[in-house]
Amino acid sequence: MAGNVIEALEALCQEKHIDRQDLLDRLEKSLERSYKEVLHLDYGAQVTIDPESGKVYVYELVPVGEPDEETGEYSRRHAGRFEPHRRHAGEGRDQADRS
Repeated sequence: MAGNVIEALEALCQEKHIDRQDLLDRLEKSLERSYKEVLHLDYGAQVTIDPESGKVYVYELVPVGEPDEETGEYSRRHAGRFEPHRRHAGEGRDQADRS
């Protein structure tokens, strides 16, 4: 199925004269926003689409280190492998859910 998606995207790019990498980048960003919203991820997600196979890799962003004392913000985020079968929208998270 992933191969069919890439074929469809390539056909769309040719038909509409769209840059393939630009389309993949925009699709990744759109999926990142969707994962964050639908799964209520505190720190968002990182999505990577393999341009050859069409496989989609999703990582939940988690904070690294300690938050800044003044702002409470984390200076770095780590992309941990996200396992969608382990958590569904609306479920709480605990340490076992984070990779």
